[in-house]
Amino acid sequence: MFILSFLVRRLAQGALIVFLVTLLIFTLLRVVPGDPVRLMAGGMAPETLIEQIAKDMGLRDPILVQFGRYMSGVVRGISGNPSCDLQAVLPPAVPVSVIPPAASGPKF
Repeated sequence: MFILSFLVRRLAQGALIVFLVTLLIFTLLRVVPGDPVRLMAGGMAPETLIEQIAKDMGLRDPILVQFGRYMSGVVRGISGNPSCDLQAVLPPAVPVSVIPPAASGPKF
């Protein structure tokens, strides 16, 4: 019984630490100077376009709202980039990058 309570306590502490570190890093990445939308859109993009992109991406929401959205995606297994489908990207890349070097044999 002691081992089970110890294990549960340690797992809870680990989950709390992971949560707090994730919150800290997420917050630090959001408060750095500069606008990521302006970098994506380019320096000559009109302000209306920049604001529209930021609104569509949810970057004008409060940090805690953004973090909640991020954590719900993490729990559901969403990578954050909806256009990145690993199942569509990996199969074409695997034969090109792995099979030819493996077929040529080891080089000593």
